[in-house]
Formats: sequence, structure tokens, C-alpha cells
Amino acid sequence: MLSSSMDGIQGKPSNEVRATDSQLLNRATNYESRQQKINRLKQQIQSGVYSIQPERLAKAILQSGALQE
Repeated sequence: MLSSSMDGIQGKPSNEVRATDSQLLNRATNYESRQQKINRLKQQIQSGVYSIQPERLAKAILQSGALQE
């Protein structure tokens, strides 16, 4: 009984694209390295490695048109 219901399932092509173990590992590694880069940038910004120059900030605000009525 069980085998007859299983026969209908077996042999049908799957529309899913299955990733190999190495592809999954690469994706996880890429994601991890991106997260590390993001965290490192966050730390650098918080510690003041990147500073905002007031002149450049003012110029960017004026160019954006945010202050126009």
C-alpha cells in the first residue's frame, strides 16, 4: 500500500534547483565575510576613523535640495 503511493512521487523531475554542499559553503562564507566587513565599518565609524567634514556635509545637503521650501 505504502509503496504504491510512493511510486507516484518517485521519478518526477524536481523543479527545485538544489545547491551542492560546496555552493552552500561558499554562500555561507561570503555572507560571513560581508557581515565581518559591515561590522568592521560600523566599529570604525563609531570610533571616529571616518569623520564627517562639515563643509562636505553642508554641500551635500544643499545639492540634495532638502532645504528648499
